[in-house]
Amino acid sequence: MDDGRPSGRFFCLLISVVLAATLAKATGPALTTINDVVYRANGQPVSGSIVISWPSFTSADNKPLAAGEMKFDIGAQGALTVALVPNEGATPSGSYYKVSYKLSDGTTAAEYWTVPALSPTTVGAIRAVIIPEQIAAQVVSRQYVDTALANNDGQVVHKGGMESISGQKAFLVAPTAPNPTASGAVANKANVDAAVSSVQVIGANLNKTGDTMSGPLTLAGDPTMLNQAATRNYVDVATHSLSGSLTQKLNRNGDTLVTMAAMNFATQFPNIQTAVDTVGPSGALVIPPNYVYTDTYNNPNQIAVLDLRSGGSLKFNSQDVSSTMDGVKIGNVHQCHKYSGVDAGAKITACIADLPSTGGVADACGFEGTQTISSTIAVNKKTILKICGGQFTATVTPAFSVSAELTVRGSNRTVSKITSAAGGTIFSG
Repeated sequence: MDDGRPSGRFFCLLISVVLAATLAKATGPALTTINDVVYRANGQPVSGSIVISWPSFTSADNKPLAAGEMKFDIGAQGALTVALVPNEGATPSGSYYKVSYKLSDGTTAAEYWTVPALSPTTVGAIRAVIIPEQIAAQVVSRQYVDTALANNDGQVVHKGGMESISGQKAFLVAPTAPNPTASGAVANKANVDAAVSSVQVIGANLNKTGDTMSGPLTLAGDPTMLNQAATRNYVDVATHSLSGSLTQKLNRNGDTLVTMAAMNFATQFPNIQTAVDTVGPSGALVIPPNYVYTDTYNNPNQIAVLDLRSGGSLKFNSQDVSSTMDGVKIGNVHQCHKYSGVDAGAKITACIADLPSTGGVADACGFEGTQTISSTIAVNKKTILKICGGQFTATVTPAFSVSAELTVRGSNRTVSKITSAAGGTIFSG
């Protein structure tokens, strides 16, 4: 027996340790501290006590609380400090603390608190705005009900009497109405069916999706909008002037154009000189192939004249430019890519050399992509060089020897480029 005592004592010690550990894990519910100072309406701090009571509930952190009541004294200068289990989010919903004030002057009052989990808080923050429904369900007197109904009498619809309803009303079940006897009365289904039965004759009505009328349609008046039907009067007035000026309109089949905006045709005038004088300084004149006369003319306004007759010419400012429109040059604009040369540089050199002595435009827009300048390009007359989408690399320095005015025009730096492969000079002069 003595040999078994140490084992028994050890067993009891083990049970005590396990029990202590279990109790240590069983913590109470979290508390929220309410700190505030309570005043009277005259601004003086109150004195006395409060009694807090509550029904049983389960806190939001799942801690069950039994119903109970506690009393707390209000401290000096109205100071109030209370620690309570939060009932915000508790089960059942709407759980509350009832707080009864018992002040030193005999005044009593009651209010309800909803305590949040966030601590600390104040009395003003936790006072319930809405009285809990368990408390609000109170018996009222007939006088209270009659007064409440009388105050809302103008907001309801009565079964008898004449009343006006503003706004739309939705009915879950269709209302019934007697046969109307006044023009503003509600029409019931039977009244409507009887009214439309006389017009439900097959073929007596127009189909909205399209139909054919057997007689003429008289409109109320001329149309005022684009999609309205037009009366005969409207069409007659609109086309009245057309019949007297058909020669000014183009026939859809093989007619001859006699004028177009600022461009005029010689066939609409008695002779070319009259045409030139009538066009004025800002127009142009076309002599069509069917103009059979051979009269001459002076061009004081220097307008453009395009003669489409056999052997005719194109003249700008009285200068015949027909012979210069050969695809290589138009007036003083020369297409550099059409000149001969071993590379782009040689072709541009030949292009500039062929410009008039007064200068012109060396159009190198025909060169695209990577191009080479292997010999220095001489610029000895006023030149506008257009390079557009080409990327020119000079293997010689300088790339350009400039002794006259030179303007280079391109697209942008990423598209139009002139660079020196050896880091040499591009423009010299």
